[in-house]
Order: sequence, then C-alpha cells, then structure tokens
Amino acid sequence: MEKFRHVIKIKLLAFLLLLCNIDVLSAQTDYLTNSRKLNVDSTYTALSKSIREFGIKSEPIQMYYFILTSRNKFKVQSAHKAQFVCDYFSISQLVDSAIVMNCRKNEKRTNAYKQVKENIDEIFVHSGLVDGVSLQRIYSSKIEANKRDKCFLMQAIDVLKKMNAADSNVYYQAIDYLNDIDPSPYVSSECALLAYKKGKFDEAVRLYEESIRLEKNNINKAERAYDIATVFYKDKKWSQARYYCQKATFFNKHYGAPYILIANMYAANPDWNVERGLNECTYFVAIDKLKLAKSVDPSCTALANRLISLYLLNCAKAKDLSMLGYKVGDRITIGGWIGETTTIR
Repeated sequence: MEKFRHVIKIKLLAFLLLLCNIDVLSAQTDYLTNSRKLNVDSTYTALSKSIREFGIKSEPIQMYYFILTSRNKFKVQSAHKAQFVCDYFSISQLVDSAIVMNCRKNEKRTNAYKQVKENIDEIFVHSGLVDGVSLQRIYSSKIEANKRDKCFLMQAIDVLKKMNAADSNVYYQAIDYLNDIDPSPYVSSECALLAYKKGKFDEAVRLYEESIRLEKNNINKAERAYDIATVFYKDKKWSQARYYCQKATFFNKHYGAPYILIANMYAANPDWNVERGLNECTYFVAIDKLKLAKSVDPSCTALANRLISLYLLNCAKAKDLSMLGYKVGDRITIGGWIGETTTIR
C-alpha cells in the first residue's frame, strides 16, 4: 500500500489545484523537489498502474509526474531508455485525447493538460536521450503509422522543431500529412518552403498562395506574399517578383523588405538602353525604393543606407547625361520591364 500513497497524494493535489486555480506545474515541481523519500522504481510502478487504470481521466499532474519519473529512471538505469521513449509517446497521445475530451466541458482542466503537454515535450527534448538525427529515426516509422492523426503530427512537428530538425525529411513528411488532413496558413507555408528548397517553384507559389487565402492576419499575409516574391526572384521572374512585393506592402504598409528587394532587382537589371548613361539612371530609381523602405520601416534603415551608398557609386554622371540632353533635376522614365520614372540627381 505504501507505494500507492504517492499516487493518492498526487491526485488529491491535482484536484485541489484545479479548484484553487493554482499553477499546476510550479506546484508539482515543488512537490517533487521536496519529496526526497520518493523511490524511482516504486513510484514509476505505481504511476504506471494508475495511468493504465484511469487512462484519459488521469490527472494532468499525474501524467507529468509519470514522464518525469520515467526520465529519472532512465538517467539511473540505461536499460530503461526504450521504455522512456514509449512512455513519452503514449502519454503525449493520452494528453492530446484528454485535451479534446475536456475542451468544451472544462476550460481549467483543458489548460492544465495543455500546460502539461508543453512540459513533457520539454522533458523529452532535454532528456539527453536524443539528438536531432536519432529523433528523426524515432519519428520516421511512427509518422507513417499516424499520418491521419492530427494531434500526433502536430506534436511531432513541434518536437522536431525544438530539436532543430525542421529541415529534415521526416519533419516535412509530417507537414505534408498534416496539410492533407487539416490545411492551415502555417502548414501551407511550411510545405511551400519545402517545395522551394526542392526547386519546385510553381508548387511553392501555389502553396504560399493557399497560405495567404487561409490566413486572416494581414501582417502574416504580407510575409507570405514576400515569400512568393523571393521565389520569383530566385527564378529570375522579375515582374512577378515585383508584383508580390507590391502585394506585400498592400497588406502591410510598414513593411520595408519588399521595397529593398525591388531595389535590388532594379540594380541587377540596369540595361534597358543602348546608351550606358541612361542605363546608369536605373540606380536612381533603385535608390528611390531604398529611401521608401527606410521611411516606412525604420528597422530597414541600416541596410538601406549601405545599399544607397553602394548604388550611388554606379549612378549616371551629370557630364555623361548632358551629352544625351539631360541635366540634374530632369525626370526620366526607365524602360524595359521596370517602367518607372525617377529624377536625375
């Protein structure tokens, strides 16, 4: 009976915490820290039996304590490593189910489970058990087996990101499956990034467009439009890139990066006329965009100023333009795909 007393204490404490609206994790951490008499084997055995008995109705603090105890057992008993991984996955799924069950009935309990979920992920990530590579091996087969399980896929994506494995194939496999069953702005943009990295530019644009369509926040819409602009920039489709830069500034008028990208595109494409002096006027319009960038977005000031200093070195000289019938202060329209008018300095 002695080994079950800890479980009784935990469930009673959890009940009181929920009633009193006390922070679950800070209280349970104090409980663990101050309970020096806890025996890892007997506590683990007791909690295992209790969680099997109560299942989805297990208390949040009990689930957290179980994973923490399993981690502690692994640290002193290396043979427990595989079991710790199994414990983590089973409790993660149990917590997800508990969140779903309580989300419309009891907000307080739902928040407690969500808090525990975050913390058991942290326990796993910082357990010293896995690095990014071994974590990918752990998840690879499980993701395929759970490709229709939204909760599992979201948990896998979150943990892989925390372990700096967001560039791995298994991460994007999880993203792909999640996008199939529950498209969202974030998931669509992650799929778009994968397509971009694979050189599938048309698919990347389509997925970024989907992300914009699903997104409700204009700041995020602007970011995704800018992402599309960078795809077209990479593909050297200048007009399309500029269009999406303009779309980004439509969604967010205080966004300077799109103007900088337009400036760089102009500077990279100065040749629109047989006259060198007129081509060098292209840098004037590039500088116009850089000045606009820092005027709407002060965070761009340092970069814009560096580029302005660079492009000034390439601007047309007054003496060269005078031979072509132009003088300082005259307006000139840059030809080609740029088609913008600027003032000669």
